[in-house]
Amino acid sequence: MQALAASHQSGGFKEAYKDFMQNVSAHITVFSPFISGLSGLL
Repeated sequence: MQALAASHQSGGFKEAYKDFMQNVSAHITVFSPFISGLSGLL
């Protein structure tokens, strides 16, 4: 998040946001099977 704030001031926000969203997407892809399995236990 600090990288997004710093890039907003320096003018490279678009690239930093794109990298951030790719990282979030990768983490969601990895953890989604575990989340659905855990919710099945509730």
